[in-house]
Amino acid sequence: MHDRSDGNPLFVEALAAAPAGATPAPLRDWLAAAMAKLPDTARSVLRAAAVAGQEVRHALLAAVSGLADPELELALRELVDRQLLVVREDGYAFRHALFRDAVLGDVLPGERRRLNLRCAEAITENRSLVSQPAAELATQWSAAGDLGRALAPAWEAADEAERSYAYEQQLRMLERVLAWWDEIPEPATLLGVSKVVVLHRAAEACSSAGAFEQGIAHARAALNQLADVDESRARVLAVRGFLNRRAGRGGDADLEAALDAMPADASPDLRGQILAQLAVNASRWDGDAQQSTKYAEEALRIGRDHGLLAVQATALIASARTAAIAGKPDEALRLFQEAGRFAKAATDQYTLLTALLAETYTLMGSGDYARAAVVAGEGRSLAYRVGQGRSRGADLAAVLAHALWLLGRWPESREVVEDALAEDPPPMMAGILLDQLAEIALAQGDPAVAADAVARSTPLLTREVGRTTLPVFVAGVHCRVALAQGDFAAADRILSDALGDPGFFGDPWSVLRAGVQLQRSLGVRVAPREDELRELARRCTADRPVQLAERLSFDAEVDGAADVAAWDAAVAAWRDLSQPYQLAQALIGAAESALAAGQRVAAGDRLRESASLAQELGAPSLSREIEQLAVRGRLDLAVPEPPQPKPEDPFGLTNRERDVLRLLTSGRTNSQIATELFISPSTAGVHVSRILTKLGVTRRTEAAAVAHRTALFD
Repeated sequence: MHDRSDGNPLFVEALAAAPAGATPAPLRDWLAAAMAKLPDTARSVLRAAAVAGQEVRHALLAAVSGLADPELELALRELVDRQLLVVREDGYAFRHALFRDAVLGDVLPGERRRLNLRCAEAITENRSLVSQPAAELATQWSAAGDLGRALAPAWEAADEAERSYAYEQQLRMLERVLAWWDEIPEPATLLGVSKVVVLHRAAEACSSAGAFEQGIAHARAALNQLADVDESRARVLAVRGFLNRRAGRGGDADLEAALDAMPADASPDLRGQILAQLAVNASRWDGDAQQSTKYAEEALRIGRDHGLLAVQATALIASARTAAIAGKPDEALRLFQEAGRFAKAATDQYTLLTALLAETYTLMGSGDYARAAVVAGEGRSLAYRVGQGRSRGADLAAVLAHALWLLGRWPESREVVEDALAEDPPPMMAGILLDQLAEIALAQGDPAVAADAVARSTPLLTREVGRTTLPVFVAGVHCRVALAQGDFAAADRILSDALGDPGFFGDPWSVLRAGVQLQRSLGVRVAPREDELRELARRCTADRPVQLAERLSFDAEVDGAADVAAWDAAVAAWRDLSQPYQLAQALIGAAESALAAGQRVAAGDRLRESASLAQELGAPSLSREIEQLAVRGRLDLAVPEPPQPKPEDPFGLTNRERDVLRLLTSGRTNSQIATELFISPSTAGVHVSRILTKLGVTRRTEAAAVAHRTALFD
C-alpha cells in the first residue's frame, strides 16, 4: 500500500477502502475525467508511457509512440502541464504509481500487447533505453505473448540479480523461466541448460533469499528428474540438505546421500563443502563432537590442498562450534574470526555472515552482551547490503534484540524485533522474534501485545519443528505470558511439557525462572513440580558467570527464601554482570528475605535500588511488585530525585530516528535513506512514519521545518 500510494495520505485512505489490488473508484473517476479532456495524441502517449513503466526515458517513449518529435513534444507538454507526468533527467515518470495503474486499466488488451511488442523491439535494438534491459525484455516479451523471446532475457536477468545480491529478484526470474518451460518448444536448446539446472539454481537462490520451503520444493523437483547417481545429483542433494537444516529439520540424510552419490572423480569443492556441512551439523550441542572433528579435519585438508577458502571457512566454523560447546570460548572466538577472514577472502557472504552469527552466540554465552550487540549490528547491516536481510539478517536481528534486551535497552530491542518482522522472515525465525517481542512487551507492561505475539508464534514454531508441543527454548516466555493472563493451568501445562522433553534444547534457566514464578503465583509449592525443577537445575552447568548468577538466584528462591546471605550472593553475582532486569529481581528477593529476618534498613536499601532500576528500564509490572512489597513491609521508597540530564531533543527520537531525520531534512527519499543507513526501504518508511508521529506533523517537509526550527542538528 505504501509503494502504490507513494505515502500520500489521501491515496492510503482510498486504497484502504478498495478491494485488495484494485485502483480506488474515486481515483479512477478523477483520472477518467482528466483523460477525457486530453487530445487523442496526448492520451495515446500516456498509455504508451504506462505500458513502458512507472518511469520511461524519452528515447524509449519516442520509439514506442511512433510519433515525430514535434508531435510527441506537444503531447508531453500537455501531460506535464496537467501534472499527469513529471519530468526526470532523461525522461518522464507518473506523478503517482496509482495514476499509472489507472491508465493501464484503460488500455485495451490488443493495444496493450501491441505496445508491449514495440517496447520489446525497441529495447532489443537499443538496450541503453532502460536501466535493466534483461529484466525489462523478459517482462515486455512475455506481456507481448512471445514467451520464446522472453526466456533468454529472464535467464540473463537472474544472473544479473545474483551478481547484485538481489536474490529475491533472481528467484522471481528463475521461477518465470520454470513457469514458461513447458510452454516453449525446446527451451533447453534456447538456454543451453536443462530444466534440472534451472531448478538447482532456483533452490540455491531460495537459500539466500530465506525461502527455505520453496527451495526444498525446487530441489525435490530437480531430484525427481535425476535418475543417475552422479555429481549433479550430489550437488542438488547437498543444497536440499542445507535448506532442510536452515528450515530446522536436520539435513544430515541428504548430505550423507550426497557423499554416496559422488563419483570418485567428483570436484574437491563439492566433496569439501559437503564434509564441512556435515561437520557443522554434527557440532550441535546434542551432536557428535568426535564425528564433527573428523569431518572438519578432512574438509580442511581438502580446502588447503586445493586452495578452497570457502570450504576452509565452513570447516573452521564447525571446529569453533565444537570448541564453544566444550567450554573453550576464547578458542571458539579465534576460530570464528579466522573463518570470517577466509569467507571474506572467498567473497562467500553467507559463510561470512554465519561466522559473525556464531561469534555473537559465543559472546552471548560468555555474558559479553555489549560486544555481541556490536557484532550482531554490524552483521545485520552487512546482511542487508548483500541481499540476505530475510535470512541471515533475521538471525542476526534476533541475537541483537536479545542482547539489547539483556542490557536493559528495551525500546531499541523492540524496534529491532519489529523491523525484522516487517521483512517477513522465515517461519522459524519469525516465531523466535515474536517470542522476543512477547518478552519485551510483558516486561514493559503490555500483556495484550505479549499474548498476541505468542499466539502468532505458537503455530509457526510447532509446525517448523514438527511437533504439537512448544520447543523448549521458548517455553519460558510462553509460561510467563500464560501467568500474566491468569491462566495457571496453561502455564503449568507448558512447564510440564518442557520439563518432560527428552531433547531439552535452549536456555534451561529461562524455564526454571518460569517454574519458580508459577510456584509463587500459585501461593503454594507443588512438591512434584518443585522436585522436577530441582532435578533440572541439578543437571545444569554453572561454569560461567551468567549461569552461576542464575543458579544462585534459583537456590535462594527455592531453598533459602528467608536466607539473606543467599540472596545477597545472588545480588552480588548479578551486579558484576550487565543485566539490570535480573539484578532488580534479585534485589526484590533480597529485600523480602531481609524483611523476614527483621532487617528493615537493609530491606529498604535493596528495594529502593530495585525501584530505581525498574524505573530506568520502564518495567511497570516490576515497579508494581516493588510497591506492593513496600506497602506490606511499610517501607519508604522515596529517594531524592537525581538531576535529569537534558534530552538530546524534546521529541523522544531514538538515535536511529535522528539519523533518518537528518537525511530526511537533506531531501533524501526513503530509498536513498535506506542505502545510506544499510537498511531496507520498508524499514526506512517505518522510521519516517514514527518520526512524523513524534514530531506531530503529517508531511516530510513539515518534519524538516521542525528539525531546523528547533536546531536539532548543527
